Amino acid sequence: MAVTTPRETWTDPRITELSTKVGAGFAKVDKKFAQVDERFDKLDEKFDRKFDQLNGRLLMAAGGIIAALIGGHFS
Repeated sequence: MAVTTPRETWTDPRITELSTKVGAGFAKVDKKFAQVDERFDKLDEKFDRKFDQLNGRLLMAAGGIIAALIGGHFS
């Protein structure tokens, strides 16, 4: 294992190089977050559709129960 000593000074080109690398790293992270965001949006849409279907079924079932109770009460 090689032991290196830290540089005493930072030159403008080295700072620029570091800045470029850091910027590129953040760009990659931003891209990944955008992909994850898209996946969550699709999943959210899917859940919305499923809950809308479930809500409709529950309303129909509740209406049926209410109709049966009212019909049974008057018979």
